[in-house]
Amino acid sequence: MEANEGKGLRFESSLQRKWNILTFFIVISIVSFSPMLFAGTTYWDIQTGVYFRAEATGGDIDFDAAIVATQIRMVNSIVLFTDVTMGGDYISLLGMSASSNCDMTLLDIENDEITYEVTANAGQTSTTKVKIPSTKEVSQVDGASSWSFASSTNILTVTVIHASTQEIIVYYNTIVNPLTEPITDTINVIYGLQTLVLLVSLIASLGDKEPKNTMMGIITVNVAIFVLLRYVEGLF
Repeated sequence: MEANEGKGLRFESSLQRKWNILTFFIVISIVSFSPMLFAGTTYWDIQTGVYFRAEATGGDIDFDAAIVATQIRMVNSIVLFTDVTMGGDYISLLGMSASSNCDMTLLDIENDEITYEVTANAGQTSTTKVKIPSTKEVSQVDGASSWSFASSTNILTVTVIHASTQEIIVYYNTIVNPLTEPITDTINVIYGLQTLVLLVSLIASLGDKEPKNTMMGIITVNVAIFVLLRYVEGLF
C-alpha cells in the first residue's frame, strides 16, 4: 500500500512539473506579444504655418491644410512623413525636399495623385523632390519643366523654370506583381497562425515523457520558421 502511495506522489509531482513548464512558456509568450497588442500609436498633428526643412540651407516645406502623421524623420536630405492623413485622404509614406531658392507647399493628397506648389522668384530654377511608397510608381507630372523618377528609391525629382508660383500635380499608380501578392498574403496568414500553433503544440507536449526537451524542440522549430519567413518576405 505504501508503495502505491509513493507512485501516486511521484506521478503527481511529475505532472506538476509539466504544468509549471507549460505555464512558464505561456507567460513568456504573453509577455512577448503584449507590447504589439497594447502598444499605443503616437500621432503628430501638424497645423498650417509649421515649416520643415530637409537641410539647414534648404527651402521651406509646409502644408495648405493640417495633416496627421505617425512619424517624422529625415533620410538622405528628404523629410519623411509616415501614415499621412490630409483632409480625409491617406498615403502611407510621403517625403519632400526643396532647394534653397524655393518654398514647397503640399496642397492635396489623393489615392492616385499628390498636388503641391513651388514658390520662387521669376527666372529662378527650382528643384523639388517627392518620395512615394515603394508600392507606387509615378506615371505623369503636370506643371514641371522637367522631371525624373528613380524607381530604385521611389524619389521623383521635379525642375521648374519660374515665371511665378507653379502648381505641380504628381500622378502615380500602384505596382501590381501577380506573383508577389499571393506570396506576401500567405506569409501574413502564417504569421497570424504561428502563435496559436505554438501554444497548441506546447499543450500537446504535456503527454511526453520529456516535456522540457519536447517544448524546447517546438520553440526551436518555430523560431526557425519565423526566421525563414522573414527571409522570404525580404526577397519580395
